[in-house]
Amino acid sequence: MSKPQVYLCTMDELAGPGASEERVLKRMHLLAGILNKLGWDLFSGMDGRFHELWAIPRVAADADVRRRPPPAAAFEKALIGWMRSALRSFPEPVPGQPGWWTARVSEWQVELGINELRNGGWRLTIHEPLPREFTKRVALYFEKPESDPVFQDDGRVTTEFLGQDLWDNGFPGLDDNEGRQGGSGG
Repeated sequence: MSKPQVYLCTMDELAGPGASEERVLKRMHLLAGILNKLGWDLFSGMDGRFHELWAIPRVAADADVRRRPPPAAAFEKALIGWMRSALRSFPEPVPGQPGWWTARVSEWQVELGINELRNGGWRLTIHEPLPREFTKRVALYFEKPESDPVFQDDGRVTTEFLGQDLWDNGFPGLDDNEGRQGGSGG
């Protein structure tokens, strides 16, 4: 990654050793909000060091240029790899449904799909029961969900994210060469 990075702390240092995931996420959201006001983004470590928190300066994109998201296949590979290494969750493909996976994350069964869109982008769809812990962790890497979560009759909640809303510093495991392109320095 070509942008300067500043190591901040570990998740244990931020929320206390053995803190609940809910406490960690609340602290991370607070820290991300503070960094955002200073023009920085919060990022977790890579290569098995996902517990580390780093600050990366936000680079302003040209107002006229919308950055392209990484290819759907590259994001899917990074997401599955992150789930395996950071969450110790082992997604299985859904037979007959390309781009769809099921996984047990903590105590919850999660279904997720990465679907390519006609405009060249992609959408990540997550079906998960409350309290939506997996969705909350994934949301840290996106500016916003595509729309408000939809509560299903079966007790699950559906949340969707567009590839174009992935934060500029990407997702763990995404190579800069697979990532964003566009603008004058690409």
